[in-house]
Amino acid sequence: MGLIAQELNSLIPNVVTEGSDELDAEGLTTPWSIDYGKLTPYLTKAIQELSEKNDALEARLAALE
Repeated sequence: MGLIAQELNSLIPNVVTEGSDELDAEGLTTPWSIDYGKLTPYLTKAIQELSEKNDALEARLAALE
């Protein structure tokens, strides 16, 4: 499982290294890549935000019961 670098580039460009379709000396292209180490803080923050929303929804549900 992974992310698509081209799609992630529009959201968090500093974690993506853009590739190239131009051939290098060995006749290969350079693929796009993601530095998952740089992505970790963004994922952690997203989990924190989702946890807060979940807590708020659980509190609302408990109030309705």
